[in-house]
Amino acid sequence: NLLGKEKSPYSFKDNLRPDIREFSLDFGEKISIPVSIVVPRNAQPGGFYASVIVSDGPTKESVPGNITPISRIGALFFIRVNGPVNEAGALEDFRMGGPSKLFYQKGPFSFEVLFDNSGTVHLVPYGKITVKNLFGSQVAELAVEPYFSLPDSLRYREIPWHPGYLLGRYTATLELHRGYGDTVDTKSVSFWVIPGKIVLMVFVVIFILVALGYFVSGRFEFR
Repeated sequence: NLLGKEKSPYSFKDNLRPDIREFSLDFGEKISIPVSIVVPRNAQPGGFYASVIVSDGPTKESVPGNITPISRIGALFFIRVNGPVNEAGALEDFRMGGPSKLFYQKGPFSFEVLFDNSGTVHLVPYGKITVKNLFGSQVAELAVEPYFSLPDSLRYREIPWHPGYLLGRYTATLELHRGYGDTVDTKSVSFWVIPGKIVLMVFVVIFILVALGYFVSGRFEFR
């Protein structure tokens, strides 16, 4: 979140120094703007964060009273001040994406990864999701690409999966590296996939068997 005039304990926006504040470009031109990072002498060790926002301003052709769209683009800065820091984080939750269901009829599916960064610096967790069928055979392996998680925050990540035809019970196992040390968190989730046609056929068969049972019990007497 861009906090405007407000500041968070991890803000470093007052310590970024762009070489220039205003510039003009003609169509097709580009510019590189150096940005200096000034670390105060009393800065505490840990992670700090800021962004440099570039936005277009009014031009000579702008007409007062008209609505003019403003485009903005931001460059994120992840700054780590050397010294003793607390690197701490763990996998908070791993589940199927979307509303909870007794079974799924078909894909696509998604998996939700929730990572809790309880330390004082940003972390970059990464890992993989392995999907196996009822017999233990692997049917898919999905990469959880590295992504940043800011300190003292929960970071949600969604991993999509577009499989082919599926039928039966499956188990997805997440192995997530915390982004520091050698610790890997592991968690599994199981789910059923039963296509709609099969569900309909099962109901039809049950209906026929029940109807046949009533018919037989009403016409014949068993001794």
